[in-house]
Amino acid sequence: MVQGLLVAIALAIVLSLLGPPTRDLLLVEPMREYAVWRSRGTGNVTPPVQSSPPRVVLMVHIFAWRRTKALRRLWDSLVRAGSEFMDDDGDVDLRLVVHVDGGALPAVVDMVETELVLAWPAAWGPMRVDVVTAGGNMGLEKAIMRGVGQTAGHEAMALVLEDDLEVSPQLFRYARWCRQHWAGVGRRDDMLFGYALHTPRADELSIKGNESTVPWRPSDVLPVDRSQQAVFAMQVPCSWGFIVPMQRWNAFAAYYSHRTTSTNSRTASFPSKSHAWAKSWKKYLVEWMVHRGLFEIYLNLPDEASIVTNHYETGVHSFAAWHEPVIPDSLRPDRDLRFNVPLVQSASELDAVLFSSASAGNDLVVVDWTHSLSSRDALQRSATDGCSRN
Repeated sequence: MVQGLLVAIALAIVLSLLGPPTRDLLLVEPMREYAVWRSRGTGNVTPPVQSSPPRVVLMVHIFAWRRTKALRRLWDSLVRAGSEFMDDDGDVDLRLVVHVDGGALPAVVDMVETELVLAWPAAWGPMRVDVVTAGGNMGLEKAIMRGVGQTAGHEAMALVLEDDLEVSPQLFRYARWCRQHWAGVGRRDDMLFGYALHTPRADELSIKGNESTVPWRPSDVLPVDRSQQAVFAMQVPCSWGFIVPMQRWNAFAAYYSHRTTSTNSRTASFPSKSHAWAKSWKKYLVEWMVHRGLFEIYLNLPDEASIVTNHYETGVHSFAAWHEPVIPDSLRPDRDLRFNVPLVQSASELDAVLFSSASAGNDLVVVDWTHSLSSRDALQRSATDGCSRN
């Protein structure tokens, strides 16, 4: 009780020194989390009254831990993308959540609490910004599942980014297309899980050979006429930047909860390297998508140009399970071209293909989890629907 009183007194002193309130600080126990809101000029933290029809919530989730330089690079690219964000995009309620796991570098926490929290509204006007810190290290798997699940509203969409990624200046333009596609076609397509922001150059799932990945590009299997196949469907989830409607994420989260807590849940029945991934949320999403015959929509641009590139910085994934990970706070000097793809730079580069794919639906070219050309009917025939029977 004494400790709580001292915290309250200290908080009162800080707020008095700040003058007229432009930031409200809310301490939430017992999770030892806090959320910070800043609204430029007014200090008003009350969410705006929604018009009719209600605006779509797009919640951007950033997951950070011990890499300040990588986080800075991601943040700078997000600022550039914000400068391309159309002022007339009034149909979206844009929010940011930065998730900082327990055991983070103090420099990471300081960057998030000071620079990032204050810079986001200053750059883009009154927007809600939440910064969440977790007491005790959860690891990325639990952080992702818990963090994305905080996206408010069944009709909301989550945009998920890890800190070693970098985004295209056209990020929000593409996010607008994803929202429009979901509203027009996507929500009626039971096979669509979400929208990938990174086009792959490698097959992570194949059991061919002993390497962790097998070289692969969409052009290996897709039709030559790219102008007619600006986007394609793939039965492989993208963890390096993706947008997902919460309707679809919540269904997966229920499956994940069952698979990780039930003693009689059935394991996957298809041969994939993902089964051996330790502490991975993505391996369960691979299962879910294969068993249910689901896919994500991927861009198909020359040289795998994408909305997000992955710099593949050293992380926990870089170490064997029995080794203690040492995460350097530095940027790798080279590029891993399996994951580091060019970013879409111009609006015209993106619009030319998106306009031709505005109603992408049943005519999508489909690639299955083996990275082979397939079809909607084939995915549905091979789906065991085992998730619903577990």
